[in-house]
Amino acid sequence: MLGTAAYSERDVTRLLLDSAAVDLLHRSTHGDRVAFRLFHEALGEHLRQLSTRQRPAAEVHRHLADILLEKLSSSSFDGRDWAHADGYTRTYLPFHAGEGQVLDQLLDDAGFLAAVDPARLLAALPAAHTGSGRRVARIIQRVGQQLLVAPEDERICYLEMAAHMAGDVRLAGELAATAPDRPWSVLWARWDALVESRMLGHHDDYVLAVDTVETARGIVVLSASAWGIQAWRLADGEPMVTGVREPDSPILDMATFRQGDGIAIVTLHEDGHLLRTTPDAADPQRILAEDRAPNGVWSIDVAGQSAVATVSRDHVVEVLSVRDGHVLDLPPVVIGREDRVLMVDNIGGRCLAVVSGNRGDTTTWDVTAGRPLSEPLHPGAHVPGWRSDKRFWAASLAERQDGPVILLGDRAGQVIAWDPLRGEIIGDPHHGDAGVFTTLITGHDNDVWCWGDWNGNLFIRGAPQEEVRQLAVHDGGVQSLAHCELNGARLLISGGRDGAVRAWNVQAARPVVSVGDHHSIVTGADSTRQSCIASIKANGSLVIFEADGGDVLAELRRSAEEGFRSAAVVPGDPRSFVTLDRQRHITLRGFPDGQPSHDFQLASDEEWKSIAVINRERPLLLVTATSGRLGFFDLATCDAIRPPLACHTGSFMVAPLPEQPDEAHRFVTWDWECFQARLWTVTNDETRHRDLPVLRMEDGVTAVSFSHIGDIPVAVGVGGYSRLHIWNTEDGSLMIDAQLEQAHHMQLADVDTIQIDRQSLILSGGHTCSAALWSAESRREHHLRVGSPLWSTRFLPGNRAVVAGPRGIMVLELGSRLLSRFEHP
Repeated sequence: MLGTAAYSERDVTRLLLDSAAVDLLHRSTHGDRVAFRLFHEALGEHLRQLSTRQRPAAEVHRHLADILLEKLSSSSFDGRDWAHADGYTRTYLPFHAGEGQVLDQLLDDAGFLAAVDPARLLAALPAAHTGSGRRVARIIQRVGQQLLVAPEDERICYLEMAAHMAGDVRLAGELAATAPDRPWSVLWARWDALVESRMLGHHDDYVLAVDTVETARGIVVLSASAWGIQAWRLADGEPMVTGVREPDSPILDMATFRQGDGIAIVTLHEDGHLLRTTPDAADPQRILAEDRAPNGVWSIDVAGQSAVATVSRDHVVEVLSVRDGHVLDLPPVVIGREDRVLMVDNIGGRCLAVVSGNRGDTTTWDVTAGRPLSEPLHPGAHVPGWRSDKRFWAASLAERQDGPVILLGDRAGQVIAWDPLRGEIIGDPHHGDAGVFTTLITGHDNDVWCWGDWNGNLFIRGAPQEEVRQLAVHDGGVQSLAHCELNGARLLISGGRDGAVRAWNVQAARPVVSVGDHHSIVTGADSTRQSCIASIKANGSLVIFEADGGDVLAELRRSAEEGFRSAAVVPGDPRSFVTLDRQRHITLRGFPDGQPSHDFQLASDEEWKSIAVINRERPLLLVTATSGRLGFFDLATCDAIRPPLACHTGSFMVAPLPEQPDEAHRFVTWDWECFQARLWTVTNDETRHRDLPVLRMEDGVTAVSFSHIGDIPVAVGVGGYSRLHIWNTEDGSLMIDAQLEQAHHMQLADVDTIQIDRQSLILSGGHTCSAALWSAESRREHHLRVGSPLWSTRFLPGNRAVVAGPRGIMVLELGSRLLSRFEHP
């Protein structure tokens, strides 16, 4: 086939009728389709080598691509008929086009992008070599994980979303035209670009670990997700076989070693098994241990012997031989039941382990000696203003001229460098806005500090006092970092929750302009009933968008000291909304330009946090304070209508019920310190509340909205572990306690509800990195996987929704094909 100008079914038939050749073919059936393949890959490789002696491989693949495209063109008078492309074309055309160096010509064809197999397309994209081809390749790669896991009819939706994220409205429109009846669509997006990098590959799940190994064939990059390990040669990106795919139990962590001319991979699994895989060995996999705690696995060297450090079910740090799994004879290192090992590494002739306590303290152990290296770190005692209630999540170790250094990151976004021998802080601590998943110390003198957060940002500091560079490197959180050198360039390897594995040049990477981290949104309409969206950004400014097309109607800029803190709709008046700023100003504003109609300033005796408005003839403003008290103000006169109400002991939020009795004010409050949610009824004569049941929600309730199930008024609350509660607002009882099953048990940050055909549809988002839709009646769940965290989710008129988070803001349209999936069976 590869050595002739053309071939047909007649050639295959002749082979089948030739008794000497029939055994060389293998027949397989897929539905009503019959395919014939060579009986062994070795024969195929032999024939390919013969064919390339006659003509270059690129020419052969280009010829095959031309034949497949000619077949498509001959069946249609108007371009290529991608809708009727056969299975081989959809599967293998990206490969042939890439190897034939003609892929760039197809990347500008929306029909091609919509029709071909996404995994094969992603694998072929590195072959793009023109500027326009590489640009489209980056657009597709951004949603690589989504394309691998999405239902077939939604792949076009994700390609359209990626095009809008890149600001390529033309490509988005051409993609949309290939599937007018797609399940959902993106109307517009204002989204951050990612820093340019080299894409090595994609997993269909979170990337849990990345590592590099120097082998006889050069540097190999390895990455692990729950259901497999992938590897690539760094020099040319060539994929390599790892032998770890779809294990019996999900992978939790990975450690790697050079073994001879190849690689040994040690994986820790959810069932406690510790497995060693040697891809090129006759017996490629063996069990090293069966009773490991789900903490981690780290590659180390003990007296010249390759070993791994793990934690036993009895909370003992143990070191096992990579050769046979026996426990090395070292003094026991016993840690607390709630303690967590963050890192184990060889530093300055020692083997050190960094152990985080549940009270924010951190102890460095000398594993070979079985004793602490020094006194524990208590950051609250060393750094003013440090949030000691947030424990460390990540640590890395390195050796400097004067001893070891530990780079630690916690769930509040705080980063600190610690000298465990001297008990001193090195340089200035960093106070960020997002939890730190991973840290890394690199550089020729270990003078470059890196860390990645849950927003997908990578931070680089070149020296203890140097300014920190922030780079948008992933859409999901940066889960793991590794480093190496290639041709004199210092490279970082990053693995993200967006499934991507990327390589970066540390010196060359430069930040891109951000469109802004959107924290909260309110919606309304102008005098012509044109829908509007007002969004408060992390820098304290407020932007008003036209909902249909995304045009910016107004932007109200403020300094950091005067920035906006909260906004609320005015029920019954869609043209108005209220804002609270850091100077305690309450301002009534109007769509579309946000101009104020009147304002007043709250008293300075409280730190006011958030606002909401109760629907009355004279609207009532509710204002929460960090002291746990709630203020009540007449929005028209600015007068306090009653003394503040003590609702909680610290910061909290409030949401008024949409249906208010004449004689009382009813609302729900929830806090993040005591994990309480309360249903309040306040009258002139009495104040009473019910504690709403909150079950199995880590960090408590994060957001509340309201709806009906049948004739019953309900409150919907979301929170940690992807949990969702529905309470009856008439008696406070818990009607539904549910958990989203496709959300990795990540925290939900916001919630909204809508009634569609008497069905309560719930929209939520958060660290799930998706717009999650859930029906209270059918209990069905579906995720529109945006790829990055979402802090605000709101329904809009016309079965639309707006979602916003650290990467930007976009408007989605929910089609009838999607909404029909939530109907009762």
